[in-house]
Amino acid sequence: MAYSNFRYAAGADNMIDFNEFLEITRQKYPHLDQQTLYEIAHEKFTLMDRNGDGKINYNEYANANIKENTPYGNPPPYYPPPPPHSNPYPPSHQPPQNFHQHYYPPPPPQPPQQPTIMPIIYGKQTAKQMVLNHVFKKIFK
Repeated sequence: MAYSNFRYAAGADNMIDFNEFLEITRQKYPHLDQQTLYEIAHEKFTLMDRNGDGKINYNEYANANIKENTPYGNPPPYYPPPPPHSNPYPPSHQPPQNFHQHYYPPPPPQPPQQPTIMPIIYGKQTAKQMVLNHVFKKIFK
């Protein structure tokens, strides 16, 4: 917010106290009754007065106006998405069903892969060789 707007509202001490803020609120909402004006001014003044000294300096004023006038402070209203269209093109402008087929042909089918069974190797012998050696030693002893 412009510094000139702050200076318009601020007094000689370059700060906005509650009475000055109430007057600004009264000018902004002339159609409201006194009680409602006081409640609005009190709520906004409390939110703007970050350090709680009872006066609003320029930094507090500028921060509050930035938060009030940007999506950071006021998120845009929620608009539901438009209903989905079954077909965005009129029938005369429909692309054919296989329009992109000559550009991107489907990949050829791949044969199913058989799982690979790896023998377990202990030293220089596989597990099968170790079992056979053990069995033969038992038989021929």
